[in-house]
Amino acid sequence: MPEIGWVIHDSSGTVAKQCVAWSTRCGFRDHQIYVINNFEGAQGLGEIPGNNVAFEFSGYAQALDMMQGDGPYVLVNDTLFRHHWQLSWRIMLQRLLADTWFYGQEGKILGDLRRESREFLEKPQTYWASWILAMSDRSALQRMRTALERVNREEWSASSPAYNTHIEQWLQRAWWRGGWQGNPTPAAIQRKKISIRREHELSRILLQEQGLPALALGHRQPLRYRITRLMDRALARYSAIGRKTIL
Repeated sequence: MPEIGWVIHDSSGTVAKQCVAWSTRCGFRDHQIYVINNFEGAQGLGEIPGNNVAFEFSGYAQALDMMQGDGPYVLVNDTLFRHHWQLSWRIMLQRLLADTWFYGQEGKILGDLRRESREFLEKPQTYWASWILAMSDRSALQRMRTALERVNREEWSASSPAYNTHIEQWLQRAWWRGGWQGNPTPAAIQRKKISIRREHELSRILLQEQGLPALALGHRQPLRYRITRLMDRALARYSAIGRKTIL
């Protein structure tokens, strides 16, 4: 029985409805959908209060703890609605969940892969973006839950100067040159640094320590995945233009 866990940060009460609608179109039933809202004090209909102690990562752990079926399992956060091609990701996920190949994969995790030219002790050259992750079975869920527990406790060594410089350069690079597209306030930058380290550490544990293969959610749909990633980049640039214009 497939289950899906969402992590949102919303005070409007509308995002949870979007999550449920998108999940329903993917084929999930109401009792297979968990929406964790990390916004303090907010709890709309059907939402589960989160603590935001480790951003989406603590919410993911909370969602996994609620999943009781045999899988597959999906984790996703609300950035899907801001700068990802919702329709194409839904089609990819629908096809994955209908693929007998996926159900026969023991302990496998799929997601949205990032490949960079540089590798550090803190960051594999290829890693998963943390906004969407799919687990094939209970074994994969346990692998993910174990890794999340360490990430949420920040059980990692101090960052090396080279790694810190790499992150700083990316954060300071112009958004239209592939840099960060967020609002560069001091608080936002600090939060982003922590989030990046958590994202890299999660992949490091799963890929290097646990020895999992780096598989894309579109592993069996390579053409659609490539096109979707290109569209995602275009949507992210468009979203950044809007934010810069408002600022």
